Parts: sequence; C-alpha cells; structure tokens
Amino acid sequence: MVLSILAYLNHRHTSNHLAEANKENVTSNLATVKVLRNAEVIESMGMLETLMSRWLKSKRKMLALQSKASDKGGVVSTIAKTYRIWSQSIMLAMGAYLVITQQLDASYLMAGSLLLGKALSPIDQIINNWKTIVVAKVQYDRLNKALEELSAEPERMMLPPPKGQIQVENLMVAPPGAKAPVLRNINFTVPAGSIVGIVGPSAAGKSTLARALMGIWPRQHGVVRLDGADISTWDKQELGPYVGYLPQDIELFEGSISDNIARFEVADPEKVMQAAQLAGVHEMILMLPDGYDTVIGSDGVNLSGGQRQRIGLARAVHGAPRLIVLDEPNSNLDEVGERALGVALQKLKESGSTVFIVSHRPNILSHLDRIIVMSGGTVSLYGERDKVLAHLAQQQAAAQKRAAQPSATVVSIAPDTASASG
Repeated sequence: MVLSILAYLNHRHTSNHLAEANKENVTSNLATVKVLRNAEVIESMGMLETLMSRWLKSKRKMLALQSKASDKGGVVSTIAKTYRIWSQSIMLAMGAYLVITQQLDASYLMAGSLLLGKALSPIDQIINNWKTIVVAKVQYDRLNKALEELSAEPERMMLPPPKGQIQVENLMVAPPGAKAPVLRNINFTVPAGSIVGIVGPSAAGKSTLARALMGIWPRQHGVVRLDGADISTWDKQELGPYVGYLPQDIELFEGSISDNIARFEVADPEKVMQAAQLAGVHEMILMLPDGYDTVIGSDGVNLSGGQRQRIGLARAVHGAPRLIVLDEPNSNLDEVGERALGVALQKLKESGSTVFIVSHRPNILSHLDRIIVMSGGTVSLYGERDKVLAHLAQQQAAAQKRAAQPSATVVSIAPDTASASG
C-alpha cells in the first residue's frame, strides 16, 4: 500500500517535467533537420553560431527538465527502497523471534522472506524505471492521437472523376494553429479547362489561396467545390490522381526520379515519360547518370533548383490530373525552362485540365484565360484576362495622373513664390 502511494507520488511529481522535456526534444530535433536541409544558406550567411546557440538553449532546457524529474524521482525512489529494506528487516526480525521462541519453523521464515521480496520487487522496479514509462506513455498518446485523427475520417462515398470546375464561396482561411484569418470573403467560379493566374503584391494571400484550393489548409468558413462537391468531402486517396500541386518550396523524396514523378505509386514508364515530356524535363533526365533510375537525395545525385522545379512540375502533371495548382512554377527556371512551361500550359489546356498559377512574372500572362488579383487577403479583381488587364491599365494610368497632378501645381505656383520673395 505504501509503495503504491509512493509510485503515485513519483508519477505526480515527474510526469509533467518529462512530458515538457520530450516536447522540447522533438522541437530541437526538428530544428536540426531544418538546419541540415538549409546548410548552404546557413554557411554562406554566417548564421551557424546563432542557430547553434538557439539549439543549445533548447537542449539545455530539455536537460534541465529531465534533471528536475530525475531529482524528484530519485527522492521517491530512495524512500521506496528504504521502506522496502526496513519492511524486510522488520519481517525477518519478527520471524527470527518467532523461530527462537519455537512458535514458527525456520523454513517458514525463509519462505516468507522470499515471498515478501518477490511481492515488493515489481513495485520497486516500476518506481526505478518511471522515467522510461512516462516517456513511453507520452509517445503512445501522441501516436494514439494521430491514429484517432486518421480513423475519425468518415468513409466517403465514391464520386465520379472530376472535370475540374471550381467554385469558391465565402472562403475564410487561417494558417494551421492560428485564429486570425489571412483570407477573407473569397468568391469566384472557374469553368473546367481554364488557366487562371493568381497575382498580387507580396503577402496578399496568393500562396494561401493555392493551399486552400488543394484542401491543405483548413478553412474557418466557406467552401471550395470541385465539380459541385466540397473538396474536403473527397477521400484524399481517391482524389490524389485527379489533382497536381507544385509548392514554392519543392521537396523531392529519397528514391529514383521515376519514383518521384510517379508519386511513388507503381511506375508506368509510359506515363512517367509523358509527364516528363510535358514538363520539358525528359531530355534533362536522359543526361543524368542513370536516366529515370537516377537516385536523388542524400545518397544520390544533387539537383539544382531549376531541375528540382521541373521534376516537381512533372510530378504535378503526372497522370493528366483535372485540377493543377502551381505556386511560382517559374521562379527557378531559365529561358529554356520558361518556354517548356509555356508549352506545358498549352497542352494542359488542350487536355481540359483546370490550372491555377501563382506568379510574379509578366511573361506568364499570355497563357492565361482568367486572372485573380489578390490584395490584403481578398480578391480585389477577377475576370477574363483581357478585361482584367485593361482594368489594371486604367487604374495604373489614373494613379500616374494623380501622382503627376501635385507636381504640376507646384511648378505653376513657383514663379509667384519667387516673385513674392523677391
């Protein structure tokens, strides 16, 4: 009974510290992965010492929390061990007295001592290994939570293959874990087979809209519909082959180029080459040591930013998806890559795919059917390309006229000012 109470006290005094230490350890490990991934940037810009000090601070905090838990656990463990030894000693003393007074046989004394030791040993071991138990429980809870979230997904009714019509209604989106929305009151409809440009100044919400269209970031309000059905009601596994996504920060996974383009499904060589040709990367891949079987990653070939971007584009268009979202697809491309992207967009349009392109470069405009102009997290202008461009030109001309007006006034009054002062 006493040892059980001590085990409970040990849990109460150490579990919080161990849970916080485990959380801090996960954070520092993630930071390490990010540092390794961006080693060249860190080295070139002299950021290593600053990031190292932050990492050490996180590690020290973790070790301090573990030390607190160990100190408190050590006190309880010492008390428990002392109690166990005293209990066995008292029992042996009482047993010896009974044996001496011939009230008990000596064999019973030995048996009782062994039984008491065996009975107390499990509780003693639990107290001594409490740190390991708590860490295992924290990891189990995290894994269980992730599995519950996966199993909480209701079974979806299979929907017919989409054509690519997009409707966005009263959409409001905030980044994961944040409450303040960065997109507000977004409404537009895009016919299937359209190529739509998403333009606007920095921090206008362009990339956020791209993520919302793919169902990556959760919405606070509103809906994104694909062929009339809420995109969140689609089973991700079933929807996957019908959508393609090229993010700003392109990550290719450990494996061959063929595996990456085929999204690590069983690769159909013909479809893989079609996607590569569509992205204009087929000839480049053939120039690599093992062609499509070239392994990329830490143990393989290191690709340039432009090569990664074009392979990422091939992955996005693999299987001729109906909805494709490209976030800055030409940010790392040279002139040859730009031309290949233009050809790919034309072919995607001919195949009936709906394509959204986030871009700052004006040379992409000639390939667009429609334009969404973002400003401050809202859609300030949307429509057919020529109409939107004409409206923007009018706005720019009006702004230039307003900017020129004050300077003209200053010039006209300058002589009067000069004569008055004279």
